[in-house]
Amino acid sequence: MSPSQMEEITPRSHRLLEIEVPTIFLSGGCHVFANCLVKTHGYRLLSIQGDGCDFFHVACAPKNEADVVIDALGWFTHLAFRRRIEKPVTIQAITEYELRHRFTETDGPGLYSHSSFVERCMLLAENWIQEHKAYFDGSTPKPIPDIPKTWSTSPKELFGS
Repeated sequence: MSPSQMEEITPRSHRLLEIEVPTIFLSGGCHVFANCLVKTHGYRLLSIQGDGCDFFHVACAPKNEADVVIDALGWFTHLAFRRRIEKPVTIQAITEYELRHRFTETDGPGLYSHSSFVERCMLLAENWIQEHKAYFDGSTPKPIPDIPKTWSTSPKELFGS
């Protein structure tokens, strides 16, 4: 779909799409990025949920790897991922069906999935994956160098809540 054919952008979509790549995939677009990895590499989805906090992230892992988390910053072991985010989390497989129950098209909690956001975010994800292909296809299974390792945008900054 060309940008001219995309649905008119919503205010929340606009706020999210103003976030630079790859931070957008860590602060509102993780589910879009993960689904793009599933589509391009056949990975399985992972949910990463904070233990006793509101943190929720979607990532991937190869089907035959039990201790791998792949997100927009590259490949991590579970331990390295936990160190990166500095939060106690539970990492587990999640189905696309289960993930869809967290989708929302309105402001508020949930994985924002309005088409005006998802369509544009998917293009950004495809470009990022292509630009850093070796870090996502398994030929260089490690974090992408020289990229900040923490989230730089809080939900409060994004949504004002």
